[in-house]
Formats: sequence, C-alpha cells, structure tokens
Amino acid sequence: MYSYESIVSEVKDKIRRELDSISCNKAAQQYGYSEKQLRRIFSSATDMNLGKYIKYRRMAQALWELRYTNTSIIQIAQNNGFESQESFTRAFKSAFKTTPSKFRELGELEGNQIENMLKEVTEEASHENARSKKQVLPEPTVQIIHKPKSLWYSLMRNTDDLFPHDFYTSSMKNGIFEKIRQMKDVEYMEGVYLTHIYKGQKFTSLTLGFELEPTEAIPSFKGFEVNMCPSSDYLKVNVPPYRSYELGGHVLAAWDVLSDFNYADYQLRRDLDSAPIFEMDSPTSGYTLYFPVTSLF
Repeated sequence: MYSYESIVSEVKDKIRRELDSISCNKAAQQYGYSEKQLRRIFSSATDMNLGKYIKYRRMAQALWELRYTNTSIIQIAQNNGFESQESFTRAFKSAFKTTPSKFRELGELEGNQIENMLKEVTEEASHENARSKKQVLPEPTVQIIHKPKSLWYSLMRNTDDLFPHDFYTSSMKNGIFEKIRQMKDVEYMEGVYLTHIYKGQKFTSLTLGFELEPTEAIPSFKGFEVNMCPSSDYLKVNVPPYRSYELGGHVLAAWDVLSDFNYADYQLRRDLDSAPIFEMDSPTSGYTLYFPVTSLF
C-alpha cells in the first residue's frame, strides 16, 4: 500500500513531466482517486494546495525557460499549459508584477524572489535522477579540436568535494553565478576541473569562473584566483539544448562519450596531467564538454 508521501512524489513527477497538459482531475484519474481525495492527500503531505502547486511549477519552469533559453514566449506558454501567450502574460504579470518579455530582457526580479523557484527546477536535473529514471539520452556530436592557451579566473573552488550539480546549486544560492555574470568583456565558461597537488596527492577539483585570452600583463580581478591553462588538443562533446528537467541526461550523454570513445582509433590518449577539463552549459548551444587528449606519437 502506498504511503501519502510516495503518492505525492509520483504526482509531483507526473506534474513535472506533463506541465503542458496536467490538471488536478487528470492526476487524480491516473492514481484512481477522486479529485477531492487527491487534493486532500496532497495538502496533508505538503501543506500546499494541489492546484496552486501546479501553477507554481508552471511558473517556475517558465521562469527557467525565459532566463536560460531562447524559446519563444508563445512556445513557453504552450509548454507550460497556457492556452495562449496572452493568458500566460496575464498570469505572469499577476504573479511577478512584470511581463515575460521584460523579465527576459532583465533576467531578474525585485527582491530575488525567483531563485528558490529556479533552484527547485534545476535540482530535478541531477545526475542521480537522470540515471534512476533511465532517461533516453540524446545523441552527442564529437569533434577533435585544438584549444589555445588561456587564463582561467575562478571565483569558487569545490573544496568540499560536492557532487557537481550540488556545487553549482550552492554557487547559485551564494550569488557566485550572479557576480560572474556581471563581469564585462569576458568569455564565460561555466566550470573548469583543475588538477592540483595537495600533501603529495593529485586531485581534480571543479572551479567556477571565466576565461580570457592571455596578455603580456595578466589582469587581476578582486576575489578571483587566476591559472594559466596550456594549449592542448581536446575531445569536444556537445549535446543540443534541452528542457531543464532533462539536464542530468544531457550531462551524462556527454560524459558517457568519454568512457566509450575509442581513443586508439584516432591515435590519441587521455591527458589529464597537462590540461584541465572545461564544461559549459548554454541555452543556445546546449551542454559542451572539453576533455584533454594527446597524440600517441
């Protein structure tokens, strides 16, 4: 027999997957309850009204798509169960006192009221969820490229050895993402895995920052640690853009290439000793991973 918690967990998952069409009645029918019964179960386990939760999740997803993708506003409205762009705009303005187009232009709302909503959407994209839900992974593209040397400025290092998703979530919560986003004239690369030696042991830790071309006079930025990244050949793996809740699957698709790739066929080998791993996540180009390689000869 299901506990209320497990029922609510399944209902939340269904809502997340069917934002374009879900309703309280459809969710109730799926699990053999009347709408009134499911509403009671949901509110007793979450202290939140089921109908309000559906609206909340639709708005959270819409916020994410407005900030991080180039999806048209009418398509975002349709993705999240609104009959028209006009009805979406009215609901958005009622909730946030601004329009979707204005929010997309500014990327922020007064009072930082959206960060928890965005965090909840993003957290569902964890790698563990991607594996446990057995998502169908998209097909990546693979290139072998040469990357020139560069300067990497990091504002935060994963010293607590957090899971990468948790590290990024913590960085967002602590305002690190926002501080980096405010930097001008820089090429933003979400994360770099830097190899370092600590007490005689070699470690690779994830850092968050941005990249610049090297200059004779190395510029300094308050609070940022700078590292010179040498030129290297790279295996560049890209997975196209995605809806936010598919992020875990897309990240896995890129990293799985590194395990399955036949380096010897290209007379290459992995080379983590001489160059770092780069990764970036873009609403326009998707998730991209740069993995250092070197020639066997």
